[in-house]
Parts: sequence; C-alpha cells; structure tokens
Amino acid sequence: MFDPIFTPREHAAMEMASIFTENYKDFTDEHLARWKHHFSDEEMVELAVFMALADGFGKVVEMLGLGSADQVCKFEI
Repeated sequence: MFDPIFTPREHAAMEMASIFTENYKDFTDEHLARWKHHFSDEEMVELAVFMALADGFGKVVEMLGLGSADQVCKFEI
C-alpha cells in the first residue's frame, strides 16, 4: 500500500480511514501505537470525528438517493 507520493503521516491517516470505513472492529493496539507515532491524541480525535462525519454523510446521501450514477468519479483513489 506504500505510495511515495504520500508522506508516512498521510499513509497513517489513510490506513486509519480504511479500517474505520471497512471494518472498524479490526483495528488493533499495534495500529493505535503506529498512528500515535504520527498524531497527537487531539489529532487522532479530530481525524476520527472527521471520518465519522464523512462516512455518515456518504451513507445519508446513498440512503436518500441524493446522488446519481453519472456523478461517480471515473477514477479510483
């Protein structure tokens, strides 16, 4: 998953977001220790809250049918 275009800190944030959105129960003490190497406690809370808001907003959009297939990005990030 390592891509040199991103910093180690950005990789940590993406790992945290991936685990949060795919299966939040999969995170371990090792993940937490690795993330704490890159982020303060305050930054971890801020990232987690932002992930919850973004994930929740995406679910609301889908639930209410506010998006359409032609609005989907053609590129996978």
